[in-house]
Amino acid sequence: EGINNTSVRYNPVRDVSLGLGVAYKWFSLDVTIALGLRNRSEFENTRSFDIQAGMFSSKQYASLTIQYYQAYEISGFSGIDVSLPDDINRREDARTINLGLKYMFATNYTRFSIKAPFVQNEGQRKSAGSPIIGAGLNVFVLDADSSIVPDEVADYFVPNAHLVDLNLISASVSLGYMYSFVFKKRFFLTLGLIPGLNIYAGDYHASAREYLSPSIHLKINTMNAIGYNSMRFFTGFQFLGDTYFSRLDKKLTAEIGHGKFSFFIGYRFGENKK
Repeated sequence: EGINNTSVRYNPVRDVSLGLGVAYKWFSLDVTIALGLRNRSEFENTRSFDIQAGMFSSKQYASLTIQYYQAYEISGFSGIDVSLPDDINRREDARTINLGLKYMFATNYTRFSIKAPFVQNEGQRKSAGSPIIGAGLNVFVLDADSSIVPDEVADYFVPNAHLVDLNLISASVSLGYMYSFVFKKRFFLTLGLIPGLNIYAGDYHASAREYLSPSIHLKINTMNAIGYNSMRFFTGFQFLGDTYFSRLDKKLTAEIGHGKFSFFIGYRFGENKK
């Protein structure tokens, strides 16, 4: 965040991910791993390692995130109208580590299932929703060889926004709501928004090392899915997102987030049971 609410947003270099899912009775596990398989000819020096794992039951959801990315690119600015050359937008020296644990609980689990829209080894036949209670823990580390604010737009940002490293540890509590709309017992649309409070501390370096005393800001979780689930065939799309905010200074806020968008299709073999 800068002088006139300016901001710069970075995205890591995208990668190909492999997924594996296991489900048995009440238990299910979903793991997605990105291991730097994509050929990225525009970048000479980039590495990534990304594991996002989720464990579901009808009333509970727990997730583990382990991410390391080297090489980022600027996805856009806000508050200023500027276009930079590609070689300025690319930052092969920027590296991040993101570690996260999250747990959520659906209080109305007798009528609503978290697992049904995201795993589909069980089905919810009537529209229903539930309050969601959650908690989480995150560790985030950013390191770069020079300021993450390009020199070409340096005057639009406050001095403390010229970060060369950032270290944060945070804990969160959340309370929200998730609802599944069911059509003709097979088609479904699930929407979930679970906001919360993020309690964080850490330090960062711009012109000098600054230490952050424990503070509170916002956190937003979202869990959404749409699809078709029959006794044999199932398919759909999912989007899970996790974003938290940390105010580093009076006019400086860091927004850190990650998410997963998935498409899946499946067929059940064996005996057809309800």
